[in-house]
Amino acid sequence: MSYRGVTIKDNSAEFDARFKKGMTKALYAIGATAVEITLDYMTNKYYKDIHLTGDLKRDLNYKPRLSDNAVDIGNSLNYAVAVHEGTGRMVKRPYLKDAIYENTKLWQEIFAEYIGSEVEGKTAATSFTTA
Repeated sequence: MSYRGVTIKDNSAEFDARFKKGMTKALYAIGATAVEITLDYMTNKYYKDIHLTGDLKRDLNYKPRLSDNAVDIGNSLNYAVAVHEGTGRMVKRPYLKDAIYENTKLWQEIFAEYIGSEVEGKTAATSFTTA
């Protein structure tokens, strides 16, 4: 579209694609980093290492949900909730909750890094040029 010698170009599709690419990279990076931090918490944060057989640590995983811009991090073993939340006979060790909430600034930095690297200095959603 052009008006009085100024051309306006819609770059929103390119911008959206770059943003989505950055978001995807960020979600995978956050998932991998969250698992790494959580494993460290399981070993070092509580009065006792969360390790009897090692199954709970090996089971820790993440899965990005790209459609929701989210990452699921957790365990699939049925006793994970008892370890995390505690029982009448076992003190809780909320390794997932602690690792996630105590590192919110890090998650923001990862988002900024990956999304910024894709869109920073690139084509804006709308550009203007003069004839």
